[in-house]
Amino acid sequence: AELVIGSVINLFRKISWNDSQTRKYSTREGFLGSELYGKTF
Repeated sequence: AELVIGSVINLFRKISWNDSQTRKYSTREGFLGSELYGKTF
């Protein structure tokens, strides 16, 4: 169950994609995912 929740958070926040882009361009401008605060899943 924990793996599924972690995968959902990864997809929702675009963590993997943002990490590779941040490392490539050394900036976080324009790479923010959706906010999880107040959401229930």
